[in-house]
Amino acid sequence: MDGEVKPPSVAEALDSWRSAEREAVRATAQREAAEAAEEAAKLAERAAHSTAMASEAARSAAEEAARAAIATASAAQRVLDAAGVDSESARVREQEALSAERDAQQGHRDARARADERYGDGGS
Repeated sequence: MDGEVKPPSVAEALDSWRSAEREAVRATAQREAAEAAEEAAKLAERAAHSTAMASEAARSAAEEAARAAIATASAAQRVLDAAGVDSESARVREQEALSAERDAQQGHRDARARADERYGDGGS
């Protein structure tokens, strides 16, 4: 009987079964944890990709907004330049018109004074 392997006792078989059962539960939990970690990594990758795409879209939008702002500023400067020329030209025309009016008014006064002197009645 020295070379014979004796079968386990009921208690030994029960201990072996419980140990195998614990190992199976541990292996299942580890598989589930690994699957959850894999799913989390996939979600993180998709989120990072979406964030990168949104960042690129925001950068493009910001560049377009900057181009539009530069174009608007340039157009506004041209309007301002034209308005300044027009404004200055209008001021010159106004001064000339006011001067012509004063000259005409003075011409009228002078004519009236000459008529008053000629007729001596004050123009009535």
